[in-house]
Amino acid sequence: GDLTGVTSVFAGYITGAAIRRGGEVVLWGADFSMESDAGTVSDGRPRPVAGIRRARRVAGGWYHLCALQEDGAVYCWGTGGFGQLARPGTERSGPVRIEGI
Repeated sequence: GDLTGVTSVFAGYITGAAIRRGGEVVLWGADFSMESDAGTVSDGRPRPVAGIRRARRVAGGWYHLCALQEDGAVYCWGTGGFGQLARPGTERSGPVRIEGI
């Protein structure tokens, strides 16, 4: 993986994210943060986030990231012990559509 065709970048706590032309989101950094659903990324190579397509923006917080899609849908992934994924008590999840946004 590389960072060619990048249109925007987000630097999180211990994980970075970028959006490539076309809307693919890639991550790199420490997977133990559980911000990634893309497997082990601690080697620093950007890896795509499964299930995220046509993203316009990426933002994050404490151990989670969210992507705004072109159609207005918001998907979040990572840890959710404090309700970050709109599912209280969820410890880890791949991209989850956040309803009501």
